[in-house]
Amino acid sequence: MPKINKKPEQYPKKELEEIRNSLAELVTSNHKLSDALNKKTRQMVTWQKAGQRNSKLMNEREKEWEFRLEAVTKVAVDWRRKYQSLYSLKEIAEGMGIDTDNVELTKEEKKIKDSYSYEHTVTQLESGKLRPSVKLIPKTKPQKGRGYFYFGKWVPGKKPTKPNGKGSK
Repeated sequence: MPKINKKPEQYPKKELEEIRNSLAELVTSNHKLSDALNKKTRQMVTWQKAGQRNSKLMNEREKEWEFRLEAVTKVAVDWRRKYQSLYSLKEIAEGMGIDTDNVELTKEEKKIKDSYSYEHTVTQLESGKLRPSVKLIPKTKPQKGRGYFYFGKWVPGKKPTKPNGKGSK
């Protein structure tokens, strides 16, 4: 095949200038669009990172609230069981002929009431039955400076030491 040498078409100067201007406009437009695309891409990456951080925080908060809800539910169930057992005690007392609505204590009964506190627990057996227990605890006045707080309760006496003799247990 023989080589064919074709000369490119010659455009008039006026047309050539228009083509150059339109090419310059296209180049600047392309540059502006690529800059805008870069900015939007960086913005999108920033939003993605923020979204990941937010979802991580939300998951942590959700776990914390689940933990709190579980603790509050346990307390509510315990209170309900205690209320039911106290109500059953009231019904037993009324069955024995004791007036529980208008209670008037004698001086001796008031002394006993003031000298004791009680601890009320309700345990659920494997069979599903509830076993309430009420313990009367004599109130003792702690000696000044002789005692310590253990889990929010005042414990009279010396604080126990570790087996090596240093610090508390």
